[in-house]
Order: sequence, then C-alpha cells, then structure tokens
Amino acid sequence: MFYKKTLVSSIGVILGMVAAQPALATEWDRTIDSGTYGATGTITFNDWGYTGPGGRGYNDLDPINGFGGAAQIQHVVTLGPDWQTPDAPATIYDDLGGPLTFNNANVDSAATFFKWAYTTMPGSRFDSMQIDADGDYFVPQNDMAFAWYNTFQYNQVGGPVPGSPTNGDYPQSLAFQPYALSDAKGWCGSVLSSNPGALEAMAGEVTFDFAFDVYFNLGGGNYSYMNTEIVRGFRMTSYGDYSLSVQQGSDLQVMSSSAVVNNTNPADAAAVAAGLANGTAPVDPNSYNLVSFHGADVVPLAADCGILSAEWNAGQRGPGVKKFSSLINAADASSCATAGGSWQAHAFSGYAFILRADGIRVIEAVDYSLYPDLSNVPNVIDGVAYNYDENGVLQPIANLAPVPVPAAVWLFGSGLLGLAGIAGRKKKA
Repeated sequence: MFYKKTLVSSIGVILGMVAAQPALATEWDRTIDSGTYGATGTITFNDWGYTGPGGRGYNDLDPINGFGGAAQIQHVVTLGPDWQTPDAPATIYDDLGGPLTFNNANVDSAATFFKWAYTTMPGSRFDSMQIDADGDYFVPQNDMAFAWYNTFQYNQVGGPVPGSPTNGDYPQSLAFQPYALSDAKGWCGSVLSSNPGALEAMAGEVTFDFAFDVYFNLGGGNYSYMNTEIVRGFRMTSYGDYSLSVQQGSDLQVMSSSAVVNNTNPADAAAVAAGLANGTAPVDPNSYNLVSFHGADVVPLAADCGILSAEWNAGQRGPGVKKFSSLINAADASSCATAGGSWQAHAFSGYAFILRADGIRVIEAVDYSLYPDLSNVPNVIDGVAYNYDENGVLQPIANLAPVPVPAAVWLFGSGLLGLAGIAGRKKKA
C-alpha cells in the first residue's frame, strides 16, 4: 500500500471553513491504480497534525516493543445516527439503478459504498479493546461484531428539494454483513491524557483485515447471497479527514468524511481539528465517551483465499453469519485449495467506500497505579472512577493494578514459614 506524504499549510480548509492549525498537517495520498483496483484515483487522509503515543501517526501502526498487556480495557457499541455530523450533506442514489435520489442527505453514521449509502444501526460491538501502557491497541478478531446493513435512513439537510423522497427508512436492494478477518492493532491517544476516563480530547487508529458478504434483497425479509468482498489492511481512525476521488468505468466516485474526536461535539469539529495537535481541542460534557471511527478504501481486483466458517459450511446465511473465519496467503485458486481454503473473486472491484462506526465507549478497567489522576474524570465516587454504559447505567471502572499485600501479611507469612521449618527440624530430630 503506497502513500505519498505531503505537508499542507498550517492554515487549512476544514469542513468548508478556514481554521488555523497550530501544527503542520500531513496529507497522506494513496494512489488507486487500474492494475490493482480496476479503477483510478486518490484517497487522501488529512491527519490535522496529530500524532499519537510514541510519535506514531497515520502510517505507523506497529506496537512499541510488542503489546505489553492491558493497562486499559474498554468496549464500544454503535448507537445509530443522531443526525449530528461534520460531514457535508451528500447526494445518495438508490442502489442497483433504483428510481430514488436522496438529495442533501445527512450521512451521519452512514456507510457510503459507491454512490449508495447504508445506515449503521445500533448494536455493532467492539469488545475486549485492550490498550497497553505505551498506547498499543489490541482487539481480538472475534470481539468485533458488525451489525447488518440493509437500510438507508434518509434525513434531509436544509429545506425540501423538489422531487426528493420524504424523510424515513428506505430498504436498499443490497444488504451487507461486514466482519473482521484478523485481530486489530494500532494505537490509542488516551495514554496522552491525564486519565483514560478524563474529559479530554482523545483519538486513535486501528487496522485489520476486513470482509463484507453481499446479499440481494428479495423482499419480505428474504435475502439471496451474492458475493464476498475482502479488503486487507483496512484502517479506521477517530481523527482526520478522508476525501476520495475514484474513477470506476464511467462513474466518478467522490466521497468525504470528517472525524468526531472522542469527548467532543460534532458542532465543534473545525475547532477540534485545529486544536487536537496542541491540546486545545474543545471538549463537551454532553459528548463524554462518544466516539466515531471512520475508514476509507477501495475493493481490489485480486481474488483472495479464506477458510470457510463452520456456520457457512452448515448452510447458514444472512445477518450475523460470516462466510470466512480467516484468510490464507495463497497465490492462486489451486494453492488455496491445497491449503484447505476457498478462492474468492470480487464482484465490486474498483468500488470505493467509507465506513463509519459511531457509538459510545465504555471503559471497563484501568490500571489505577498508572493513572492515579482522577481530577478530570467526570464521575468519581470514593476514589473510584465511573462511566455510563450503553444502557445509561453508571458503572465503576475496575482496577487492573495488582493489589499490594500489606507488610503485616508478609510478616505473618514469614512467621508461618519459620514455624514450619522448626517443626520440620524437630520431626527429623
């Protein structure tokens, strides 16, 4: 994957507004070539001048000295759209040539695929998200569970547009079941804050192998499997701007997406982008622990090799089912079959997409010995930090630190050992 690094002016255009940036932002340009993708164009990521722990940035996701064991554990659950987004309204088309055009559509919490869009529903879960003391992220593959995508929730921005459909839910002709095909790794900026649970601006990034099974909507709640698209090294960030311009055949795909940083209000997105790099990003108590990860990619031309899941082999299809359980590095269909895999061609090569996952972060445990400062944590009771879970219940954040053994216990234990030694000597005598 090739990226061209370009420093951009410290006065940058963000979300259509001019905002002063205290640090030089970097634009990471990824070239989309016809030989790899069957399409041409560019994916550009503007990192706002932000770097994570250890000075790592967009193109540096390797752990520092290996993953050192969890110093924080959290999970994220998607909440669905609240119609607050820094993204500009978009024109969304009914998929597979349908008659509807959604003008000035609010694309909050939307997965945009080609010229179409599908709304991220509540309930996607990312469990057992572990962060070590130097900010390395680790999320097990089987703890990432994406919800079913089959509907676009149209909510128009601004006044009515003649000929546009009314606001509401519109089932699309296609449906998607995304899932991870590897563990996720990356880094998390919460270790740069006074405490992982502090009301401070935090951002991070993960990468993992990714797939989505595509179905055709037969109506009446029935779906027919079509194909599986596989993208290796998919990245999701909670900072920065993505912009795509990809030509696939006669279709120009133009998309954009801007992050909503953890603990910040989408309405403050320009100020957050300007201040994230130097610690002046405004925070919002009403946005505490609300997170938004987004990523952009293009479906490649090359087929891939995967191990069919047990549920797929048992004949299961549809929401929640994964065709593949893992990937195999194989050069062709023959070597794939020899390794026990199934060769998977792509039906949507050259199709660009942006995937968002907007939700709530729930901190389950931290090492209090590493993070003793609770001054900026909104909810502290008797020296214990609390946060709200996805059901709105205030939950204590457990302590991952080992409990020290009091000196008296050590002395008592030493005494017992001494008595045992004396007893042993007497018995020998």
